[in-house]
Amino acid sequence: MKTIQWMICCLMLLIGSDAVAQKEAKKKEAQTTFAVEIMCDNCVKNIKKNIAYEKGVKNLKIDSENQKVTVIYNPEKTNPEKLIEAFKKIGKEAIPIDEVPLKKDN
Repeated sequence: MKTIQWMICCLMLLIGSDAVAQKEAKKKEAQTTFAVEIMCDNCVKNIKKNIAYEKGVKNLKIDSENQKVTVIYNPEKTNPEKLIEAFKKIGKEAIPIDEVPLKKDN
């Protein structure tokens, strides 16, 4: 009986530590805003279709009026240099104009 209780206790401890690790992973976010030439709706679609699915990208905000693309990403999986390369692959020059580390309270 004590063995079963000990095993249950260990299992609960493992599950709890995994939940903490997942919560910590969610806190790791950064945001970079890029100046990108956006001429038409097809440019917006092309950026959404390609950049949003780059490794580590969590969110993408496109401001075509001001020619800016803001990318929220996991800095352990990508960085501004890799994102610039991703923009180059779709024929866009991206110039980082603002980089901010973010924290989540969840």
